[in-house]
This record gives sequence, structure tokens and C-alpha cells, in this order.
Amino acid sequence: MQTAMNKQSEMQGRLRALKSLEADFSGFYSGVRAVLVANKEGQLRGVDGAVAELISVEDMYIKAVETALGGAMQHIVTASEVEARNAIGYLKKKNAGRATFLPRDVIRSRKISPASIRIVEGHRNSSEQQTNS
Repeated sequence: MQTAMNKQSEMQGRLRALKSLEADFSGFYSGVRAVLVANKEGQLRGVDGAVAELISVEDMYIKAVETALGGAMQHIVTASEVEARNAIGYLKKKNAGRATFLPRDVIRSRKISPASIRIVEGHRNSSEQQTNS
């Protein structure tokens, strides 16, 4: 019983530590952290957050997505180019570092052509056939 209570106390301590790290944006580059804190404190508007905060991934894909995105996980999504420019001005004024911004009104998604999808699907099927032979 005492062991279980000690384990629970330890886990609660870890949870508090993780929440504290999340609250002050620990782990982010200095410029990114400065923008996120300024947004949280109401000094900036139109900042949606860092990509890492905005996406959710099934546990089995976390490592793959983290690897694929790399540093892009710290890019900051803003409502518009105006808000991104304001945040850049804030960083310059405070000499708080750098950040990459993704204004939603400017960025465009890329579409994969149907022909490319068919090629991938065909490749997947042929590799499955080879393993089943």
C-alpha cells in the first residue's frame, strides 16, 4: 500500500513539473518562446501557437511525425501576415531571438496528384504481394 502511495505521489510530482514546463513554453527556441509568452500575456494578437501545440498525433506515429517535422514543429502559426509582422517587430524590439511564421492567410496547402497516389498505391500492393508470396 505504501509503495503504491509513493508511486502516486511521484507521478503527481512529474505531472506538476510537466505542466509547469508547458506553461512557460520550456523546450522552445528563445524567439518562439518569447512570442508564445507575449501572446499568452496579451501583448500580441492573432498567434494561434506553435505547430507542436496545434497538432495531435496517435501515439504510434509520434516519433515519425516528430522526425518528419523536425524544427518545423516550432514554427508559429498566425491568423494573418499582419500578425506575423507584428510578432517579428516584437522580437526585434525586445531583441528576443528569431522565429519562423506561418500566416494562415498566405500559406497554401499542396495537393498530391491522383497519378502520384495511384503510383504509391500500386507500389504498396506490389510489396504486399511480394511478402505474401
